[in-house]
Amino acid sequence: MTPDYQQAEPEIRKAREAESSLPDIPSIRTMMGDADAVMPPGGPDRYKDITTELIDVPTRDGTKIELKVYKSHKVNKNAVLMYRMHGGGWCLGRHEIDGVENVYAAINPNVVVSVDEIRAPEHPFPTPSNDCYDGLIWCKNNSDKLGVDPERIILSGGSAGGQLAASLALECLKNGITGVIAQALHFPVSCHPKFFPADKYEYGSCVQNCDDAVLSALGMETFADAYVPNAKPDYRHSPLLADSFKGLPPTLIQCAGVDPLRDDAFALAEALKNDGVEKNIQETEEIRSQRQDDWTA
Repeated sequence: MTPDYQQAEPEIRKAREAESSLPDIPSIRTMMGDADAVMPPGGPDRYKDITTELIDVPTRDGTKIELKVYKSHKVNKNAVLMYRMHGGGWCLGRHEIDGVENVYAAINPNVVVSVDEIRAPEHPFPTPSNDCYDGLIWCKNNSDKLGVDPERIILSGGSAGGQLAASLALECLKNGITGVIAQALHFPVSCHPKFFPADKYEYGSCVQNCDDAVLSALGMETFADAYVPNAKPDYRHSPLLADSFKGLPPTLIQCAGVDPLRDDAFALAEALKNDGVEKNIQETEEIRSQRQDDWTA
């Protein structure tokens, strides 16, 4: 564990304990809010370098979801679309939970579209997954409005968002949706804990890191059960369970050594490799340290 993380861990743990003391998920959401994420020292000026726009788009069930578009002033027409699914355990967070990453991705420059899918437990699987799919189709159909090339799309997400992104890539492959040229999965959940094929892949991180300051193993299972109550195996919530990964685009996977999700990432990387998918897996020592140098398209 690095000195920087050791120094920060008590404050991280204190913040998580404050969240867990609240009576319910709506209370945690209220406390978290969705204020613009604060950029780290030396980072881009999000208010000078980036513009943002909120767009409401329809979904298959007749409701609407919100997309947040992050765009650099220097972005060219027909840019790469980075379609981002946010973290938060399927229950928490909105666009700005990953706001720092979104801004860094947009200055490369890509056009970044963050989808605010409806959340569990009020709206469990498959609705959030369907929302992500419907939002992507809207982006492809409205590529001129967004200024993107509908055949150059990167699917990206962290933690629960990494699961949504990985499952979305599989859905696109299954349904013949073209244009997905890469995946960027950060600390992804690759399988519901109840269905993880521990006979095929190493699965020690959930025990070794069970009491992590950011995400405990119990917290992970609680979120997973809220997202998929009465769960049955399905690659749409557990991409590691897919029958095949052949045909998926090149994939970047990032994981952290003290994260209970570490072995989720390694298992998915192994599954992709076994089916001939080009992959690059990067491990950092401490949990979820941001790799701002990796935001290239």
